[in-house]
Amino acid sequence: MKNTTRFSILVIIKLLFLGSLCSQCIQTDYSFSTQEEIDNFPNNDPTCSEISGRLSIINSEIFNLDSLLQLTQVANSITIRSNQSLDNLNGLKNVIKTNNLEISNNPNLRDANGIAEIQELDGNIVITNNPRLQFFVGLNKLENIELAVVANNDSIFLLNAFNDITTIHKTLKVCNNPRLNSLSICSGTKSIEDIAIQDHPSLVTFNGLDSLFQVDTFQLINNDKLILFPSLDSLENVSGQFIIAENDTLNSIINLKNLTTIAHGLLLVNNRNLKTIEGSENLLSIGKEIVISNNDKLESIEGLSNVMANLIDTLIIMGNSELSFCGNQFVCDYVRNEAKFHNIALNSLGCNSVTEILNWCIVDIDPISQRPSFEIFPNPVKDELFIDYDSDITVDRIDIYNSIGKRIISTNDIKGSIWIESLPSGKYFLSIITHKGIYSRSFIK
Repeated sequence: MKNTTRFSILVIIKLLFLGSLCSQCIQTDYSFSTQEEIDNFPNNDPTCSEISGRLSIINSEIFNLDSLLQLTQVANSITIRSNQSLDNLNGLKNVIKTNNLEISNNPNLRDANGIAEIQELDGNIVITNNPRLQFFVGLNKLENIELAVVANNDSIFLLNAFNDITTIHKTLKVCNNPRLNSLSICSGTKSIEDIAIQDHPSLVTFNGLDSLFQVDTFQLINNDKLILFPSLDSLENVSGQFIIAENDTLNSIINLKNLTTIAHGLLLVNNRNLKTIEGSENLLSIGKEIVISNNDKLESIEGLSNVMANLIDTLIIMGNSELSFCGNQFVCDYVRNEAKFHNIALNSLGCNSVTEILNWCIVDIDPISQRPSFEIFPNPVKDELFIDYDSDITVDRIDIYNSIGKRIISTNDIKGSIWIESLPSGKYFLSIITHKGIYSRSFIK
């Protein structure tokens, strides 16, 4: 019995020893520059399956990697760069672990799915400047990485990747892939430092980011055919800037129902078909600046109604040719503070100036202690509208606007009342310009 036990232990030890030999590699780092070196690898290093350093294939005429099928791990990095004849990466399909991955500047690479099944990678993923690469589906089993960059791949039309990653500690950048039509990324990712999705003239479908909880900077820029805004229902905090710019067909910004904070600015610029900003009623805090400019079809900014004006230093609402109403609570609060910088112009009538905006600010929102006493009566009125105010208030001018924001009466001949008998029936706004500010009231004729 003792002999049997001793024999069994010896067998196990021997198997473990042989197993370790089977994964041993002669070198720490491997750099291949010729096809012959690749083809001879199984004979020269038959037990090598786990490279403890780097695998580099750079500046070569190598066209086939099939002789690397024995590899399962590359501890430090895999670099496939500037290989003129390489068509695919199928020879790496058994690799499940590495730390960094670079696939770049391979002019004839059409298929990169050989690295799609990597399951462990903690560092960087870079897939750039592969002009004939047409699609990439994979790297969906990773958990945490430093950064991912997919850029300047002229022919790629489909990208479906990184969907099980929980955290990207630095950057997710998908940029300048001119034929990219369908993008599905990071559906399970909760935290990313910076996101940039930009310069895709063919991008129609953008899915993913469903689980994203926080991000530093979010940029969606120059995606000409993108109509639907991605679902960001889980997003609560943007600690940097939130930038949506130059997306010609994007028609709405929605799916931001849980977003409460944008710390360093909201920029909505040059989105020619953007009509509405809605579904962001929980957005309370925006720091530094809000810029809403040159969105030709924009009709409503009601999604910003609950933003606290006191945190913002700059407000620009300019060049939105169909925006006639921007007198929501946030804007009214902001423009009443004369110390704050604003530029409000070149929008539709009713949102062309502070005066026009204040005609929509029906509810007096100054602090009670600072609120001047104004009354207008009767309301509704038939012909003569009386205006009563405190004796210490100097009224410089009174303007009356109709319901579409057109000024129809302006007078500095203030005698306590205005005759409006010639006005048709309807709702009107009275703007009272004083030495203490501009105040508004509404009345019915």
